[in-house]
Amino acid sequence: ESKTGGYALNERVQLATGYIVRSTIPSNANNPNVDMTGWGFDDNTVESIADLIAINNPKDGQVVNVKGFYPPNFGLLSPYSGGGDLVAVFDSELSEDGCVVFRGADDTRWIRLTNRYLTASQAGCKEGDFDNTDLLNKAIASVSNHGIGELILDGFYKISKLEKGITTTPFGNEPIYWLLKARSNVTIKGRTWADGIILGGGLVASNATEAQTKGYCVFGDYNSPDIENFTITNFTIDNNGYENLLPAVNEHGSQALCPNVWFQRGKNINSYKVHYLNNPGHQTIVIDVGVDGSHVVDNKFTDNGRGLLGNNNIWDHSTIYCRAKNFFISGNEGVVTDGRLPEINTFLEIHGEDGIVIGNIGRG
Repeated sequence: ESKTGGYALNERVQLATGYIVRSTIPSNANNPNVDMTGWGFDDNTVESIADLIAINNPKDGQVVNVKGFYPPNFGLLSPYSGGGDLVAVFDSELSEDGCVVFRGADDTRWIRLTNRYLTASQAGCKEGDFDNTDLLNKAIASVSNHGIGELILDGFYKISKLEKGITTTPFGNEPIYWLLKARSNVTIKGRTWADGIILGGGLVASNATEAQTKGYCVFGDYNSPDIENFTITNFTIDNNGYENLLPAVNEHGSQALCPNVWFQRGKNINSYKVHYLNNPGHQTIVIDVGVDGSHVVDNKFTDNGRGLLGNNNIWDHSTIYCRAKNFFISGNEGVVTDGRLPEINTFLEIHGEDGIVIGNIGRG
């Protein structure tokens, strides 16, 4: 709007569109919402990460506000998501990771001003029909590497890129396909159960013809040393089971296992208030013999295994399977919504030691 006496040189005003502009002349009587004469966009506000890293001759220590990871009108469900303040640092030895550290002009490092959390959108994740697997893996590693602690799932993100690995089980080394890889000192947290991840269609069918393959794993310790202090909480994992149905197998079958959480080893591995939905396999959380310390508390398991129409060959068996030490399993609920119970319905299978199991319920 207009101002009596005009705006002073370098005085800043926020437009109705949300942009910040700066007066480039003294006594500027022009309303920048109507006439941009004598106004320029604030040097310390840019539209996107691409605009940030294109800044020429930044000053050491300069702080720039990025409005969103991507430019506006980029097809995002939430425009201007993934922004934040970043600082220019000269002579930094930090490697660019596309989440917390970005490489700009003249080898400048732009570093996010955050020490509490990183959001998935700040790693470039996008809602809708977009594969976020690589971006989420990069974000998990970045949160761990920089000691930030929390990765916030600020939307519902599709993941669908499988990577083959080997897991060591009591029965020997066996292949499994992995989606997201855990790191130490990381909490992955949603704002509510309306946030989370959905698995792309056809994941199980793409590998189920290989003998002894254990389906897919969402979170686990693939190719990692012992993981410590890994927690997931307050979001939904939608296994998209009607698109990811398992083939017919004999009895339990090698392909019947599709754990959303599977840790062979490590310390302090936790799942709190996570909704596990439509897992086509017969095990959803596996905390194995090499884990010392685990809390599996207040989670909900809806329509695992035979609860899925067209997937009658799989038993919802050992939904929570624990062989760990020093565990606490409490307040979990397993549900089959159509009321049909499979031949075997072992909601809890506990073989660990020095643990507590209390207040869990399975119902159909």
